[in-house]
Formats: sequence, structure tokens, C-alpha cells
Amino acid sequence: MPTSTDLPTVAVVGAGLMGAGIAQTLATTGCRVRMYDVRQQRLAEALNELEHGPYGVRAAVDRGLFD
Repeated sequence: MPTSTDLPTVAVVGAGLMGAGIAQTLATTGCRVRMYDVRQQRLAEALNELEHGPYGVRAAVDRGLFD
């Protein structure tokens, strides 16, 4: 089992629809992700959507896609 230091860290610049989707895909494949955006409000919205949105992590857990 890889440790957290073995996982690659990837930076995603831009927390719009595309950037947030890329960040989510990378995170679900095991990468450590840092997401940046010039607008703090957009970053907060993207993080909320990634966790609570209809295609977010919680919805994936509810559908049995993740433990």
C-alpha cells in the first residue's frame, strides 16, 4: 500500500467547471491535489460542489462507488 508521500501531488490552476472536474478526477485516482484560483469565492464554491454536488464525493459514496 503506498504511503501519502508516494502519491503524486498535482496542482490544478482554475476552479471553474473544468478545473474542478480535473481536480476531482485526479483525487479519485489517488493523487494529492492542490487547486488554485484567483477568486477565493470560486475556489470555495468548487470545493463545496466537489463534496456535496450531484456528482461529488458524497453522492458517489451514496451510490456505492466509494467506501
